[in-house]
Amino acid sequence: MSTSLSRSLIALLLFFLAAWPVNGQAIQPGTDTNAVAESDSLERGFLPLGGFSTETGLGLGGMYQSQRYTDDHFPLREFFQIQGIGFTTLNFGFQTAYKRRSENGHRFESRADLIKLNNAYFFGIGPSTVFSKSDFDDGLNDYSRLDLLVYTEYGRVISRPRSDRRLEWYNGVLMGYQRHTNFSESRLGLDRPDGVGGGFRQAFYTGFMADFRSDLFRPDSGSLYKLQLDFFPSVLGNQSTLASIESSAAAYRGFHLVTDLVFAARISMKQVFGKAPYYELPYLGGEKTLRGFHFERFRDQGRIFTNLELRTWLFSLPFFNIEIGGQFFADLGTVYRHPFEAGWYRHIRTTGGAGGVMSIYNRDFIVRGDLGISKDGWMIYAGLGYLF
Repeated sequence: MSTSLSRSLIALLLFFLAAWPVNGQAIQPGTDTNAVAESDSLERGFLPLGGFSTETGLGLGGMYQSQRYTDDHFPLREFFQIQGIGFTTLNFGFQTAYKRRSENGHRFESRADLIKLNNAYFFGIGPSTVFSKSDFDDGLNDYSRLDLLVYTEYGRVISRPRSDRRLEWYNGVLMGYQRHTNFSESRLGLDRPDGVGGGFRQAFYTGFMADFRSDLFRPDSGSLYKLQLDFFPSVLGNQSTLASIESSAAAYRGFHLVTDLVFAARISMKQVFGKAPYYELPYLGGEKTLRGFHFERFRDQGRIFTNLELRTWLFSLPFFNIEIGGQFFADLGTVYRHPFEAGWYRHIRTTGGAGGVMSIYNRDFIVRGDLGISKDGWMIYAGLGYLF
């Protein structure tokens, strides 16, 4: 769920709909049906959502997810997820993702985001931008924004597809557009950074991924490493030619202390090269980086952040195949012009908080909620799956 929408949404579970669990067999033409050894397992779940706040008005939406496995649970063959919510104030967020893996190691993935915010926020550029509650309440940080992003990605396994060490090389295309309005009297209009007003976003990217996790949805051991290079050529309509490099590493360790626990940690770095419009600069703040700060609270040419989580599953309920769990977390990070900038570590920001998770219908349909606390205030987030 878009962090700018979910930060003002107190999610309510309105009602549950059936999950339609399906088990069937994948049968090739000419195959003896009595000799089929493997089966496709399809699991689906849908969860309606609603909420209200004085800032966004009444909102209604839902979350849907389906997974198809080659066997009962592993390996994952096909994945589809969609989340959306719309408000009476004409704010809305819509996100969808599709992934398919073949048995010979090919992966196809596509993602699309469409978000309209009448109360997006701009706080300035740099690691020491100041948050003023009076300015925020007076709307000085407000502007309106429309975001459209579409990613298409192809990956090829360069290790044995069924081994527990999945090494993959991937390539992709990003296409998007961003439009800004109602900013003339806001901080965005006063500062007028490069890219104010919006523009097209077209890029090619390539990357390498090493996935050693024990499970895609509930990892309790292993690690995940990614390195990605992006190129935005001006000839495709971008404001300027620029490039970026991003790397991340995540590790998971399960242990038992009264109950089963998992310690999860992630570190991520990104650096942009070239004269980038402000909306292409790496940011911190929001559900995916520093929970507790407003979405895109800090921006600059580079960033580094870490997420730490202590996760557990607590108990099960005898209906709808429900499991209930929770997590404590701490996030820290900063932005900078470049990683060798003197004193960049003095601007490291920290946040903390707690949240809950619920799997419903099947073990991999996980609904997550987090409460993040920072020196600027607190934020509530809702979405599908663990953060990382």
